[in-house]
Amino acid sequence: MQIETINVNTPKFVYLMGYFAADGSFYEERKAKRCRFEFTDGYENKEGLEQSFQFLNDIKKLVEEILSKKIPSIRQRGNRYVLYFEDRKLEKIFKTYFKIQPGPKSNTINIPEFYKNTNIEKYFWLGLMDGDGIIAQKGRKIALEMCSKNLVEEFRSFLKENKIITELKEVSVNNRKKGYMSDKNSFLTIIRSPFYDIYANLIGFTHPRKKDWITKHLNKCAYFINRTNTKPFLINKKIIDYTKIFDNRVFVINGKKILKKYNIKFRKRGKNIRFTELYNDLKDKDISKLDFLKEISNYRLKMSKGSINSVKMPFIMNQKLEDISKFIRLRPGTIELCRWHAKSYNKDYIKIIKFLENIFDIETNYTAKMVPLFNSGVLRLFFSKITTKDLKKYSLPKWYSELKC
Repeated sequence: MQIETINVNTPKFVYLMGYFAADGSFYEERKAKRCRFEFTDGYENKEGLEQSFQFLNDIKKLVEEILSKKIPSIRQRGNRYVLYFEDRKLEKIFKTYFKIQPGPKSNTINIPEFYKNTNIEKYFWLGLMDGDGIIAQKGRKIALEMCSKNLVEEFRSFLKENKIITELKEVSVNNRKKGYMSDKNSFLTIIRSPFYDIYANLIGFTHPRKKDWITKHLNKCAYFINRTNTKPFLINKKIIDYTKIFDNRVFVINGKKILKKYNIKFRKRGKNIRFTELYNDLKDKDISKLDFLKEISNYRLKMSKGSINSVKMPFIMNQKLEDISKFIRLRPGTIELCRWHAKSYNKDYIKIIKFLENIFDIETNYTAKMVPLFNSGVLRLFFSKITTKDLKKYSLPKWYSELKC
């Protein structure tokens, strides 16, 4: 939409509105009877402060392009930089079109309705996160903290639509970190590491400091993400084809009973039969793969002759099992349930433990730090096949080019 020669629906203007919602101010100088716009960014050390200047200089170029005029230079105030300017056209747009009046905006600013559910909505959230977004330099979370609960909830809805699960916390004034400007409670939403790559491609950061940190996290794999890839191992989209998963290290306990059932000679073998041998024996008797898989679903399986830990394997892959594989960490000869990642998906890891115990008929072991372990080489082999990790190098989204001046 063209207003006063300024198009408010361009990626650059939408981004500016998002950044204004975070770190912008619009206030009235009563004596002069005019309004001023102000944007700030800072950091406590020299390197970070240089990145703040670089970022604010990009904002300055963007504003100058939008307004088609030069604006005053950036000034330094202690450990932050400040960009301020006046513009009658932009002032009129804020007041009449966006209904934003000079003064505090912490509880009144929202994403404009006509930006929602459009291909330019992401630019608003990018601007907001470049301003108020938090990314831990060494930790495992990205967050947004603001006094506007409505805006935080709108952001959470946008993330949820794009399959990013978050949690919301209200932070009291007394519990906030020193230096937070407002004297009101704030609202914090957290994006944890399993969603880093989705977030980075969906929104990410253009702020130099935050962009560097998220890129380092992604490229150094400072987090782990399990991706399920069950399709190659399923028959009729639901039956698990263990013939493509298990090798000759896996034994079917009391598999001799199956041989006897189908009148197959034992050939002086023990009662536990190798999975691959059993499959080949039944195949020679023209027993179908589906019948074989259904047969072994009634038996317990273990890894190697000397192993004492055995499990039962499900015949059918259900969605719940596929989802839970996201929380599995592979360890030598065992698997670990990562409570941190279960929490990231807002899942109750106690219920997950019970589900795994029931479906595989296995008891949970715990480390000294109470980390749940499932000591089974068969399970480790199973989950190692159906899960993968995305180790691709992260590159900035191509749509960032729309913001270059």
